[in-house]
Amino acid sequence: MRNPLRAIRQFLADMKDQKLSRELVGVDKFGNKYFQYYSPYGLPTRREIEYAARKRKKTYEDLAFYRWMHRLEALPPTESEVKEYHRLEKERKKAAIEWDKKEQLLIEEFYKQKFITEGKWKDPSIEYKEDFSVEGWKPIAGKRRGRKFDQDDDI
Repeated sequence: MRNPLRAIRQFLADMKDQKLSRELVGVDKFGNKYFQYYSPYGLPTRREIEYAARKRKKTYEDLAFYRWMHRLEALPPTESEVKEYHRLEKERKKAAIEWDKKEQLLIEEFYKQKFITEGKWKDPSIEYKEDFSVEGWKPIAGKRRGRKFDQDDDI
């Protein structure tokens, strides 16, 4: 036997949808509900999300419904399209993780080679001095032309 409380809640939700002239289009994996509102003439007007976790600060939206929500597509995604999207998303994530692992190995190999060869190679066109020291450079300003400055003014 059905739960009477659940039946009452469902009836109230259906009445609210009818009063607001909206239709439940889909539910995503986070539990968010996607609605299509209609005008009194039966034309679709706006699209809205009712978030499952209202008390949370950060809400999550399913990207399978993105194109429909932003009016890039006229019809909402079907259940099979949503499942296919999530399957492809998992494959993309796996491929990205594998790519990152390969890239990390290449970076480590590069730095190993760099440290090995760093001290061995010297440019033959440069003369290397063992006792090389950097001397301080003090610029000497030439005579200024144009406007004359007072001696008290700071430049």
